[in-house]
Amino acid sequence: MDSSIFALEDRWILSRLNSTIQDATKMLEEFHFAELAGFLYRFVWDDAALSAQATWTNA
Repeated sequence: MDSSIFALEDRWILSRLNSTIQDATKMLEEFHFAELAGFLYRFVWDDAALSAQATWTNA
């Protein structure tokens, strides 16, 4: 995928999503479900919400 077509905020959230998927997969494989729940909560409320806010502010 050509990342140059994405805005800086888009590249940032895609990078965070990629690392979140990797970390979440490891937590699932190791049966760390409580830790995973908190981790995913923080991703949604901290990273995804921040990215959405930046996108709406720049629109």
